[in-house]
Amino acid sequence: VLRAVFLTRSSFVGMPKTTLPSSGLLGRNSGCGCLAQTLRPVRISKKCHSGERNPVFRFLTDMLSQHSLAGRPTDRRNLLPSRDVNLLIICSVFISEVYESFQGEGPLAGTPSLFIRTSGCNLRCSFCDTPYTSWDPQGEQISLVTLTKQIELSAAAHVVITGGEPMLAPQLTELTDACRAAGRHVTIETAGTVRRSVECDLMAISPKMANSTPDDSRWRVRHEETRFQPAVIRTLLERFASILKFVIGTAEDVLEVQEWLTDFPEVTADQVWLMPQAVNQGELERCAPLVQQLARENGFCYSPRLHVEQFGDQRGV
Repeated sequence: VLRAVFLTRSSFVGMPKTTLPSSGLLGRNSGCGCLAQTLRPVRISKKCHSGERNPVFRFLTDMLSQHSLAGRPTDRRNLLPSRDVNLLIICSVFISEVYESFQGEGPLAGTPSLFIRTSGCNLRCSFCDTPYTSWDPQGEQISLVTLTKQIELSAAAHVVITGGEPMLAPQLTELTDACRAAGRHVTIETAGTVRRSVECDLMAISPKMANSTPDDSRWRVRHEETRFQPAVIRTLLERFASILKFVIGTAEDVLEVQEWLTDFPEVTADQVWLMPQAVNQGELERCAPLVQQLARENGFCYSPRLHVEQFGDQRGV
């Protein structure tokens, strides 16, 4: 349950910076994480610069009205003053990075997008190109209000929520709701091993084949046991407009993809995208021609990796 409070500007007059105790309002099992952090009010105006009502403000107030405050039902009439308010959402997401770039893969390749990259993953792929979200998860807790404000301020009409594995984030539901409230097209990039109630326009599922299994003795068995969750895949395919992106390094990898697809007869060829196994420009140059040929021969789509082609192995691109 999302716990939240409304605080007017006057509530902060003379108030020193403070930290939230490890227990209390949120409780031990809130899943909001990193409670001992400095809390600051974030202003969300009721109206946009154009004079129209701010959809982010409406979303937040509607969302908060459905939850309880200190165990009591909230009453928007009592909590919301007629003027602008400061909203403090005591709920955060473990984020690796937020940046604007272009989508590098799949049918939306080249589309300007705001990327929200969560940190943390239940897999340890041998070819992972974001090890700072899996093998060595790095990042910080960022409040939903801050993320919502970044979405609102971004000029990009598309938001890509990626990872790591974003479906692990307990607050992903609220984050996708915020994207929708701001009128953004939402893509979620997932390995298809976790179910969560979310809103999105495109579910970009990247199933992990045998070529993803690491040599690491600590993770090999766990990765193998986790990487294929057919019930999760089937649910995602049924609920969302979806594509399947397979990382290909050899011709044998495509044979495994074809076998994998026999479990999902509902998948059409135009939903299947093959992309080169590459984390830098040199690997991409060597692998791309083979994968393009394999896609043509098998009637699948070829996915470029424009970010690797243009920027190589860099973060925040």
